Order: sequence, then C-alpha cells, then structure tokens
Amino acid sequence: MQKKRKRKRRKTAENHKKARIQREIAIILLITLIVIIAGSRYRNFREEPLKEGYVAYVSDDVKAYEDDIRTYAQEYNIEAYVPVLEAIMEQESHGKSTDLMQSSECMFNTKYEQTAGSITDPEYSIDVGTQYFAYCLNLAGCTDENDFNRLYLAIQGYNYGHNYIEWTQDNYGKYCQESADEFANLMCRQLGWDSYGDRRYVHHVLRYLVNSD
Repeated sequence: MQKKRKRKRRKTAENHKKARIQREIAIILLITLIVIIAGSRYRNFREEPLKEGYVAYVSDDVKAYEDDIRTYAQEYNIEAYVPVLEAIMEQESHGKSTDLMQSSECMFNTKYEQTAGSITDPEYSIDVGTQYFAYCLNLAGCTDENDFNRLYLAIQGYNYGHNYIEWTQDNYGKYCQESADEFANLMCRQLGWDSYGDRRYVHHVLRYLVNSD
C-alpha cells in the first residue's frame, strides 16, 4: 500500500509539473502574440517610408479630441495636418492629460504660467499646441503635408523649440537625425544639462502615422 501511495504521489507531482510547464508555454505564446500584434500596428512606418495619403493610428482617447483638433487646425490654416497633430498628441499625452499637447511652456500660452504642466484646460492645450505647430511649419517652410523633409523639421521643432528649426536650416539645410543629435548636444553644453528633449521625436511621432493603402 505504501508503495502504491508513493507511486500515486509521484504521478500527481508529475502531472502538476506538466500542467505548470503547459501554463508557462501558454503564457510565453500569449506574450509573443501580443508583441507581434503590437508590432504590426507600426508595420507601415518601419517597412516603408511615409507617403501621400497617410492617416493617424491613435488611441480612442486621442480620437475623442479629433473635432477640437480639426477646429483649431482650421483656425490656424493647417487642417491638412490633423493626422500629424493627432500623432503628436498621442506621443505627448496619449489623450490622458489636461495638457494634452504638453504646450504649457509654449510662448503662445498666455493664460497660464509657462511652466511644465501648468495648463489645466485640455481644449486650451490643443489651441496652444496647434498654434505652435503652425508656427513651426511656417519656420520650416512646410506648405504641403507631403513635403516630408520640412514636415519632419517642424515636428522635431515642436519638441526642441523653434530655435532648432532655424539652427538646422543654417547648419544642415534640412532635417536629419545628425542635426537632432548635434543640437541636443549643443544645448546640453550651453545649459549644463545631461539631456535635452527627445532626440528621436520624429520617429516617435511617425510611428502613429501609417500609409493608408
């Protein structure tokens, strides 16, 4: 009887071990599937350059503000750039902040202190952010949403500040990753900071834009 009990306990332990291994395999497969699905969301950006007819692929939280984005884009004559503005909002706040466009420190913010996170009115944040992006587009000489070199320059300028646009035009002529890196290094030396802005901001915004075909 004792041997039978031992065999039974051994078999039970083996069954538990097999079940645990199966659960672990299932978890690994699930995680792998999630990664594949998440990665496919940005497939167009990674595998091919942005081209005419691109659209925003953003969260429902950001889409909820599409009418407000369009209203202010129309006011500042950049309605064609609504998808880009949505992508910027996704990168800045995922639609989950009172300062949706992270525009508190912008020079066009005249209602709140120009310090990080000061804006508490989501619509006003969209107003300020859209106005500033229109300003960046103008500085970059971007008059066509499909003029990608100038568009990328304006997008990076939204993060770095408009001085970056003018500096890049003087030193590189157009946007490139090298200009973003060098400008950040320059500002770090001038300000005594360890880091400055988001060097990969253009990349981070573009991952929310996909080609429509």
